[in-house]
Amino acid sequence: MLHGIPSEELCKTFKDALTVTKALGFNYLWVDSLCIVQDDLEDWRKESALMSKVYGNAILNIAATHAKDGNGGLFAGRDISFLSRQLVYLPSGEVRELLDSGLYERCLDNAPLSQRAWTIQERFLAPRTCHFTTEQVFYECNELLACEAWPRGLPNQNVQDPGFDSERRPKFPRMVNEMSWNRIVRLYSRAKLTLSSDKLVAFSGISHHFRTVTGNEYVAGLSRHSLEQNLCWARHLRFSNPKIGAKRTPYRAPSWSWASIDDPVRWDLYTIDDILDATETQTVINIQSFDILPAGEDTMGGLLDAQLKTTCGPLIRSQIVSELISVHMRYSDAWAMQLHSHKSLPFSITCGLILDREESNLLMKNLRESIFLLPVLTRRLPHNVGFSVYGLVITPALDQGKGYFRRLGLFEFLLEESYESLIDNLSRGTDFLMDESLYQDAQDPGKNGIEQYTIMLV
Repeated sequence: MLHGIPSEELCKTFKDALTVTKALGFNYLWVDSLCIVQDDLEDWRKESALMSKVYGNAILNIAATHAKDGNGGLFAGRDISFLSRQLVYLPSGEVRELLDSGLYERCLDNAPLSQRAWTIQERFLAPRTCHFTTEQVFYECNELLACEAWPRGLPNQNVQDPGFDSERRPKFPRMVNEMSWNRIVRLYSRAKLTLSSDKLVAFSGISHHFRTVTGNEYVAGLSRHSLEQNLCWARHLRFSNPKIGAKRTPYRAPSWSWASIDDPVRWDLYTIDDILDATETQTVINIQSFDILPAGEDTMGGLLDAQLKTTCGPLIRSQIVSELISVHMRYSDAWAMQLHSHKSLPFSITCGLILDREESNLLMKNLRESIFLLPVLTRRLPHNVGFSVYGLVITPALDQGKGYFRRLGLFEFLLEESYESLIDNLSRGTDFLMDESLYQDAQDPGKNGIEQYTIMLV
């Protein structure tokens, strides 16, 4: 292959890509499966860490968006009537145009290539992409999304303000900021990987690009800026797959990272449209430091281990809710479980819970006394109707040592009083807070007067 590659040995998509490259007047074409030594783990790790440079410095990304595999090619047989504009002549003499509102989702977001996790970063990193779809050719860059029928840009498709609808695939974000990071994580988490171990590797190019542009650091797929808020991701129930979620996979990310599960994730939950957008949100933990052990030279690629050193308030025993497994719901915005406060509590708590994996249901039934709740965020609800507290459902990581915990899911409390009042009330009772001997060590009380402790999240 160093001396030449016979074109007859290439698949149809590669041959078509050569045609496009020549027709546009370019002399060089980069194809990953030809330019990366196949079945060579060392070369693969080295090259995968360079994706942000390969695609970021490309002139054009050629995408066989409609093709299911390399035999699909770029040029699909199509009905050119889809390219015509639909005009309606009204009796008043006005002429109106009927817009195809499903064009974007049908041709791009729901296309086979868009379901593949590896191609998400290719599309995001490249300054411009030419999409070959079943209906027409699309052109996408940082300023414009156009197609043959709309060469000056698709109507109502402003790529600088993509928006997000939790019930549909998010419009592909092109901006580089904190919110576009989380939108692209949502989109990426819905895509499919042949090897689940590639979860962070196939995302590392995006991580490198964001760090270069923003100066922000990224830890196991989470933004170091506002890391506490970023910890509060949840499995997206509507798009989750119970079979996938229950499957055990080799270690690839810490339990507190969305990359540790195979299901789609979200940050917009029940009482807040989006945790990261919420106003008046306060954190009640502090990430002191993090330690990661990369699988290779790329610190944003595959991981062998990662942990967070965290200062927090008292951990809450799961016994404060009378039924850990009561109602299991599987529809749109419902919580996986509805929990009710313990009868002996002098106040009322409504709690929702979403576990990261289906198998965690059994774990919580069998290890109820070893399940704790770690409050992370708190905010006042609109119209002063109370407070909400978001946090992690965790369990001791006994194999790691004293004060080490693994994440099992995300919870939300709905309270009439504040987080401080909740902890004060629980501290007056017996067996509502975790025994101090289980923490790594104790710290001085915080500004709010609440006792502080150190734990490790792994």
